[in-house]
Amino acid sequence: MASVSTFAQINIAHTITQPTYCYYGNGKMDFSGLTPSSSFQLHYTKNGSIQPTIDIKSTPFGSYELTHLGPGTYTDIYVSNGSLHSNILGPVVLNDAAIPIISLGSVKNPATCQVSNGAITIKGFIPNATYTFTYTKNSSNIYKSPLMAVNDTGCFIITGLTEGLYEHIQFKSSATGCASTTLAPIELKSDPNISYTLTNMAAVCGDSTGNITLYGLYPGAKYSVDYTKNNISQHRDGLVANRWGGIDIIGLGAGTYDKIKASPADCDISTAITGPIQITATAVQNVLIKTVPGNVVSPTDTVIFIAKASNTGRHPRFLWQKNGVPVQGHANFYMDHHFKNGDIITCTVTSILCSELSTAGNNIIMSVVQNNSAAAAAINNVTLSSGFRLFPNPTNSILFVDSKEPVNIEVTDINGKIVREMRQDKYVDMSKLANGIYLIHLYNKEGLLLHVGRVVKE
Repeated sequence: MASVSTFAQINIAHTITQPTYCYYGNGKMDFSGLTPSSSFQLHYTKNGSIQPTIDIKSTPFGSYELTHLGPGTYTDIYVSNGSLHSNILGPVVLNDAAIPIISLGSVKNPATCQVSNGAITIKGFIPNATYTFTYTKNSSNIYKSPLMAVNDTGCFIITGLTEGLYEHIQFKSSATGCASTTLAPIELKSDPNISYTLTNMAAVCGDSTGNITLYGLYPGAKYSVDYTKNNISQHRDGLVANRWGGIDIIGLGAGTYDKIKASPADCDISTAITGPIQITATAVQNVLIKTVPGNVVSPTDTVIFIAKASNTGRHPRFLWQKNGVPVQGHANFYMDHHFKNGDIITCTVTSILCSELSTAGNNIIMSVVQNNSAAAAAINNVTLSSGFRLFPNPTNSILFVDSKEPVNIEVTDINGKIVREMRQDKYVDMSKLANGIYLIHLYNKEGLLLHVGRVVKE
């Protein structure tokens, strides 16, 4: 405290006006009780520090206004004039204008790094007041806003933000000049909640008709997609999300798909969905056996068995068996000329079907015309004449004769017995005959043999 006389020769009073603007001293103290229109020295301390003496002159009303005072605690306030001293005033406390205590309300991440639809909502403002604000992005870019208005709930939303680290976010009141507290760093990162639909399975193993659709992406944005198929890394570039935010990964074969990631173009981020996703072949592997000349032969015939496999995978192998005993290699055909009635020929195909071992089989039973049949040799020696066709063969009812003119038709069994005859006709009804092999003899009306054919009745 300053050393002054405690004898108050001048009795002064004061009123205060608190500062209304931050960082600029617009607080004041109004003194009264001074000798009108007189000169004085004004003494005071601020926050414990003696301030320079101020020469003042009172108004004709005996008052004086001390202005440009900033926030602080003022003590030992008095005036003097030579040997005259006033009473001592204080402490007088001037407060700074209110500093907004702001806090984070919510964060909206941008849909992708390619768009600026991120937002940060901040609360704690005076409703409907106006502010300017500043922040830095990724530690380098400094942004200063124009004058912006707070909504009626005391919240402000910074919109149009892209991915990045936002720091040093601070607001300044246009009314008081006060700067707000500073928010902690906020990172915006696009991380869409994507899902998938398995829209199509592969038709067969090795086919590429499978399709996985990803949803939840930003419409119109371009993405690259990474995934594994059967633990082997795959990559697709330049996939554009449709207007529903979907991307189709097409041309997929059967297999296990995992670790699917969609990365926006020119971004260092990616979004992943959990797997695995299984695409399976909808068609089933199978094998059919075709015989040449047919599955009904004479003992001296050579028969070629041809296996036709469908929907197979990689590295197909054919296993032929005759009555359960393996015969010759693994080709798709097998040739033999030693048969007895009822022999069973089996073919099984094995392949790597969609990364798994798969098998399918089929068989055929051989019907053999016995060697002691006189007709058997005749059958083998028959030469078909041109210009005639018997159909359908095999048949279960009507057998048609394709000829230029009607013929006499004679049907015999393998023992040479005549079982059906037709005169000057182009068909014969075999529906009531027993199943088996028959010879069809065609004669002209003069009785000349024109053609002999072999037909199977089923």
